[in-house]
Amino acid sequence: MNRDRLSKFKQWWKKNHHSINAHVWLTKHSKRVIHNYNVAPEQYSQAIKILKRFNLSEFKRLTRTDAEFLWRLTHPTLNARRERLLATAIFLQEKVESSGRKFGK
Repeated sequence: MNRDRLSKFKQWWKKNHHSINAHVWLTKHSKRVIHNYNVAPEQYSQAIKILKRFNLSEFKRLTRTDAEFLWRLTHPTLNARRERLLATAIFLQEKVESSGRKFGK
């Protein structure tokens, strides 16, 4: 599974490494993923650093290592996707239960 995911990234990179629109697409989806799902703190801080560097630069371009990191973040393995969804669901359930206690429900 990891080899397949890496080969898909290599194909994408070969086709889109000069395409600014593809880099913007990857950064926007990475931002959506890190804010919507429960991501590890070190992945979150690394992704924010990459996104800030990209968005504040005059010539918007990702390096291969940064693009690969964001690709792995937006295209998780099946087990990582399940764990991320489960952790997010538990977090949101705790938020719902804590907000219900505040209002006397």
